[in-house]
This record gives sequence, structure tokens and C-alpha cells, in this order.
Amino acid sequence: MELLKDENYFKSSETKLIGALNVYGYPIEAIDKSNPRNVIFSIKRDRQLDELIKAFWSRELRVDPLAYHEALKNIQSRIHND
Repeated sequence: MELLKDENYFKSSETKLIGALNVYGYPIEAIDKSNPRNVIFSIKRDRQLDELIKAFWSRELRVDPLAYHEALKNIQSRIHND
């Protein structure tokens, strides 16, 4: 397995942010569950990713509510089942 180089990936423990990024087509590349109280998700970086993250935190990012709900359910499932 190829190791993930940190500079090529955005890492966050914020499930709701990761869910929103999933809706925009950013899959979770890795999940670090070494600390069960603080799961870390890795998403591959590209030029648009930082803009989406800024839009999320400034409450400007818009997502389809059903797609967002489904993304959050899938993330929770991966946390508990992978």
C-alpha cells in the first residue's frame, strides 16, 4: 500500500465538513481510528478543496440536504464498521 504523503491530503476530524466535501465529490481516502475519540479523515487535495472548506466555515457552501444526510450516514457507517 502506498503511504499517504501529508502535503497531498487534507486531514480533519470534523465529520460534517467531510460530509459536505463528499457531496462535492471528494471521497475519503483514509480514516485514522488510532484514537477512537478523535477519528481523522484524509481527503486528497486539489485546487478547489481549500475554497470549499472556506465556503463551509463561512456558511456559504450549499449542498443537497438528502445527499448530505446520506454522506453523513455513510461516514458514520465507515467509522463503526471498517
